[in-house]
Amino acid sequence: MNAPARKSRTVTVDLPDEAFHFHPWSPVELADDLRLLWLLDQVRERRLGHAKAAELAGIPRAQFLRKMGRHRI
Repeated sequence: MNAPARKSRTVTVDLPDEAFHFHPWSPVELADDLRLLWLLDQVRERRLGHAKAAELAGIPRAQFLRKMGRHRI
């Protein structure tokens, strides 16, 4: 049995070119980082539980908990 397709939304963020002078992020890497930071903030604000946030981030719960610790959540 296949899992149902998950709907998603695309968000466009304009970033200044100078932000890329010190680290040449790839668009995929940057999108993953921004998604993770947004999910961490949703947990911090108690809008989302850590287990669901880990699932949405596509990473194991233990890894998400470590990232929460690094961000002092």
